[in-house]
Amino acid sequence: MGQRPRDIQTNIQNLVNVISNDDDGDEVPIILQHLDADFIKDIRVFDYGSNKNKNFDFAKIVKLDQWKNAQEFRSDNLSIHAPMKHCTHFSYIDAEFENSDAEDLKVLTETAIRSPKFEKFIIHLHKFSHDSRPRLHELFGSPYTDQDGQLVLVLNTCEEEKTLRIDNYHMFSRLNFSLIDRSMVPNGAEVKNLL
Repeated sequence: MGQRPRDIQTNIQNLVNVISNDDDGDEVPIILQHLDADFIKDIRVFDYGSNKNKNFDFAKIVKLDQWKNAQEFRSDNLSIHAPMKHCTHFSYIDAEFENSDAEDLKVLTETAIRSPKFEKFIIHLHKFSHDSRPRLHELFGSPYTDQDGQLVLVLNTCEEEKTLRIDNYHMFSRLNFSLIDRSMVPNGAEVKNLL
């Protein structure tokens, strides 16, 4: 027996919502507006055109109910031009952001610490201001360096048995946010409060 149209629409929305091939992604808000906002769980925006790693203006998209109701966001070959505050409702993110600063990262960190829905954030930073690096240390304190030379921050969360681990790869170009059991905190790492 075949699937009902609503079931097919839901399955499509949960797999891949948007594929962008044009220069500016103008069709993406139009496509999203025609999808049922109550059923979108996962927004994925990919660019497989010739213009790799282009900037993508999300100003129209972040205003849509479809964006606000989704739980996960992924992008590939796109550098997202939007403040990270527009992503705090997601439980999972894997995306590259353009022109991020320490305040953006603080917003995401606060979300990860406080949100009961948080699962994982993988943040790729296209540009990170050198002026923002001292601000990171002001906000988070000095990081722990693990045996592989990676910088690690461990922060208290609203869950007593869990901590937030932020792994910093390649000198701020990639940050992985994940929850770990308190028993898994690396030896020598200080569990901090967000300053």
